[in-house]
Amino acid sequence: MLFKKTFAVILCLTIFLTCLCACSDHTGNLTAYCQTDQSVQTLDPQLVSTKTEQTVIYNCFDGLMRYDANGQIIAGAADQYTVSDDGKTYTFTLRENLVWSDGETPVTAADFKYGLTRAVLPETQAPFASLLFSIENAEEIYSGDQSPDTLGVQAPNEQTIVIQLTRPDYNFLYTLAHPVAAPCNEAFFLSTKGKYGLDDDSLLCNGAFYLSQWNTENQTIRMVRFSDYVGIDKSALYAAQIAYGAKDETLITSIKDNEYNLYTSVYADMLTVNNTAYTQNNFYTTTYALYISENLQDGQADIHSALIQDVDRTSLRINLPVFLQEASGVIPADSIERGHSYRQQAGAVSFPVYDAAAAVEQLGNEQSTYTYLSDCTLYYPDNDYARLYANHIVQTWQRDLSAYINTQAVTSDEILSGIQSGEILLAILPVQTSNGTAFGAISFLENLGVIDFQIQNEYTQPDLSSWLQTLKAYEQQLIDQYTLLPLFDTPDCYLTDQKITQLSFIPYGNLLNFRYIIKEE
Repeated sequence: MLFKKTFAVILCLTIFLTCLCACSDHTGNLTAYCQTDQSVQTLDPQLVSTKTEQTVIYNCFDGLMRYDANGQIIAGAADQYTVSDDGKTYTFTLRENLVWSDGETPVTAADFKYGLTRAVLPETQAPFASLLFSIENAEEIYSGDQSPDTLGVQAPNEQTIVIQLTRPDYNFLYTLAHPVAAPCNEAFFLSTKGKYGLDDDSLLCNGAFYLSQWNTENQTIRMVRFSDYVGIDKSALYAAQIAYGAKDETLITSIKDNEYNLYTSVYADMLTVNNTAYTQNNFYTTTYALYISENLQDGQADIHSALIQDVDRTSLRINLPVFLQEASGVIPADSIERGHSYRQQAGAVSFPVYDAAAAVEQLGNEQSTYTYLSDCTLYYPDNDYARLYANHIVQTWQRDLSAYINTQAVTSDEILSGIQSGEILLAILPVQTSNGTAFGAISFLENLGVIDFQIQNEYTQPDLSSWLQTLKAYEQQLIDQYTLLPLFDTPDCYLTDQKITQLSFIPYGNLLNFRYIIKEE
């Protein structure tokens, strides 16, 4: 038996717009100006990876699902859907009169089928293809073991799309709002002859905005409100203009000079700018953790537990720069899971107590152990705050354990590749999640080779509370086995000037939802 989830969007919209009367005028000509340090290489929805690329696609495309002003998942290009009792068959009905941004071409179920198929083709190499692997045969198509026409996606008519999963996926509705699941018009895609999403003439949009201009030389993108958009909640802004790829020093100078309405950066240095004209919003999405490989051993001492027990997190906390916060676990503090705050729902993990005497006892008196450690190097990302932590840690090891360990600054990518190849045994590792989920953080560590929990086998747990406790048990195990010791969290930073009176974020990645941003004259 099917149960139907139908959205009473007209009534809800009326109530919502009554409360937010500033959103009711969709005829204004105000433009929000944003500057970011992120790069933009492509605007092909199936290929975007950086936060800025994803932000543009989230705002210029409507998936079958999308996010409202409060970051809750709602129907997007679909106006209703049903889910089978076993959680494996999703049937969507599209809204009437959907058109692409050329104002003429209808958006049909075939466009969604083609977009999903493109995303799992091995030649596409979509960065987020794995989000779709619960769809029947998706993973097999991606690996080249199945033909694309076996994908569990059907479009029986222009208004209906049916998606068959191989297993229940309780994040699937959120995945359908992600750019990787965006629709793609096959005829238009083929007409671009390989240039799809590489310039403003090679992208058809179906969202509240369309891509009006992309100047790759000046590194600016302009999105304009789509007048033929038929979905609910049209944008109050007329346009949003993004200057991307700014250097850290450029951002700081720009903030000092009040040049933009919005700033977004992964560099915490911009938070040191003393400018009271801007309001600060931080999302802690990266956890820096001390990583010790299981291969770091000399056969004579329990090096892992000794090194971990001799890290004084209390002393480190005292020396925290103001824009950092003490890590609450392996999973970043502002991660979400199935629409909920992971840390608030799952609760806290426990950490080893700093005990220098126990660490000395663990190492014993074998001189070969200390000689072995002197040949080790602690690698850390090349930024000031990671350097501060790395130096503090090795100085403590030297003081308490007589362990003279070297340090070396490298790029974050070099740390990730070094851990994956087994060449780096000791590092300060930035634990990240590309889609903002706790599951994504654990998957990130599995893909890196840090752990082998086979977490995909647990992913079908229907009960949210049980699933959160499973994830929490995984991160606690990483700590208890002395593989990772969480140190501190760094934020994605958003600054807004006084003209921006309402912000809205897409929670999976904490991306700006321009549709609901309100700017005053």
